[in-house]
Amino acid sequence: MLSTVLNIIIFEDCRNQWSMSRPLLGLILLNEKYFADLRNSIVNSQPPEKQQAMHLCFENLMEGIERNLLTKNRDRFTQNLSVFRREVNDSMKNSTYGVTSPPPPPLRMFTTDLATVLNPPHPRVKFIGERTRNLSPLSLKGSIMSSVDLIR
Repeated sequence: MLSTVLNIIIFEDCRNQWSMSRPLLGLILLNEKYFADLRNSIVNSQPPEKQQAMHLCFENLMEGIERNLLTKNRDRFTQNLSVFRREVNDSMKNSTYGVTSPPPPPLRMFTTDLATVLNPPHPRVKFIGERTRNLSPLSLKGSIMSSVDLIR
């Protein structure tokens, strides 16, 4: 359960961190060895250049936290968790690229070129004359059949 809650906080869009932080602190305090193993596993799964930053994020998460579930301690943990999540997400977003490893190419959302988008070919409709292309759809109304030749 500890790993599930921690994974939700780190890797998913966790909208209500307060409700996740309350059980998480109790689970961490009950299973300190498991939490340490889980933390090491997460840190070691990061690229070498990010491991130190991830380790520091986990250190800051538990900074000032005592081994109790008093309200003041839980509130401090909730604040630490909010900072932890922001720092981990920033660390995962900001990749460092060296001279030998260029950044990845940008995502291509569309495979068509701009000319195809502006003048889409339609397999069944052929426009006759330049006048038809300059008309707005609302001005065509009933005269669309006189301006368009349907290809069959």
